[in-house]
Amino acid sequence: MVLPPEGVPAIDAVRMIVSVLLAPFQVAVPALCYVRLRELKGSAEMAPGEAPYEENGSSALPVRPPARLRWPLVAAVLPGLLYGGFIVVNPLSLANVIDNAISGPDLDRSRPTAQIAFGPAGRPVIMIADGLPQLTFCGDGTCASHSTTTLEEYFDLHPAATVIADGTLVVAGWVGTGGDRMELEMFSCRPQGCAKRSVRPLRVAEKGWLHVHAAAVATPDGIAIASIAPSSDRSTASAELTLCRDVTCANPRTTRLGGTDPDSTDVNVDNRILAVTATADGRPVVAYIERVTGKVTVATCDSPTCAHPIVHPHDPSSQTYGWRYRSLRLQIAVRPDSRPVLVYNGDDHDDEDSTQILICTDTTCSGTPRRVEVRELDAIGAPGLALDPRGRLLLAGYYVGRDDLSLIMLVCEDDGCTRRTAIRLIQGLASAGHLDFAVGPDHLPHLVWFGRANTEDDNFFHMLTCPDIRCGRG
Repeated sequence: MVLPPEGVPAIDAVRMIVSVLLAPFQVAVPALCYVRLRELKGSAEMAPGEAPYEENGSSALPVRPPARLRWPLVAAVLPGLLYGGFIVVNPLSLANVIDNAISGPDLDRSRPTAQIAFGPAGRPVIMIADGLPQLTFCGDGTCASHSTTTLEEYFDLHPAATVIADGTLVVAGWVGTGGDRMELEMFSCRPQGCAKRSVRPLRVAEKGWLHVHAAAVATPDGIAIASIAPSSDRSTASAELTLCRDVTCANPRTTRLGGTDPDSTDVNVDNRILAVTATADGRPVVAYIERVTGKVTVATCDSPTCAHPIVHPHDPSSQTYGWRYRSLRLQIAVRPDSRPVLVYNGDDHDDEDSTQILICTDTTCSGTPRRVEVRELDAIGAPGLALDPRGRLLLAGYYVGRDDLSLIMLVCEDDGCTRRTAIRLIQGLASAGHLDFAVGPDHLPHLVWFGRANTEDDNFFHMLTCPDIRCGRG
């Protein structure tokens, strides 16, 4: 259930429940006082045969128990007890979530994408990629309060975003400079505004328009930016990793990771075929997928400087995907034991609700990864990926039924995700779009989704927060 009212921090939601439970008792106090005064007044006259009794050496009148005491107390307490019992027992198996609208309907694209990151204090920072990116800095863990600024630079495709140690949101994206020429630049954003920070382009693609990609992650040593760009004649493409000490990236260190097929897309398609993350000791791990062949490549850095990356390609389970005109999103996460896990769209263009999980068997993904197909949830692109504190997968997406559109979270009950539990977060949606999913430093699931609940007139971006790792479902 969505805890009413929407738009309150988790502690306020707890206070709200407690106040509801205490309200009947507060109402009962004056009622009981009134009844007690009436009874005491009536007891001032002795009934026939009664006599005063001695108490502490003085005479006192006997006080009879009030006969009308029970029903006001029951009537006052019963509503609170029923409501509290419903919350605790949860007979409908609904999830407890807090859902806040963070961006209104005044967006340019019909299906804008979003990305969530976390600042040093654990507060979410959200980038909405809508041509001109909107950056939302949350004032608390649920984004009940927030401030928004706009990066005044147009990006055809989803740019990369990450938060560095001082709380600055870093955006790395490909900027058009005329014709098909694209340059990879870096920007810094805070609630007061954004500014271009890279002293020179990190990479240049002469024929890069709608053929380039970028992903970024903050590491203890700085910022790691992965990129894909085609050759000057678009006959080939290559993946690279650029390491920067700070947001100006005055002295970048670039490592070539490998070749890949050139790719083409358009601005209304989620085409995040490149992903990057980092291990606990700061080693970047990059993954990218070819849209047509479906081949997935995982590049693991041997050190934080990535002097000798270990690259392993993995062929798809089928011949061809046929994804040229579909949204495609690849995501990667690293488990506590440094084994990568990947999630992306299914390998059959006729099965839009299929999701593929690749579970690497070692830290460099050298062996054949285990493949798990998931059909319990749907998404535009791929479902959101996160890990619980033990390293088990959590996926977020939508359940699409004949008369039901619901936002759900899929919990993997084991490391291989063979046992899964679907938890419905919000039921009865009127529309749904792109989403992003993460478990924050508070170990709570945070989900950014775009769509419209039945109580809303327009589509909004929402921030959904759960009270625990399983959204109140045990």
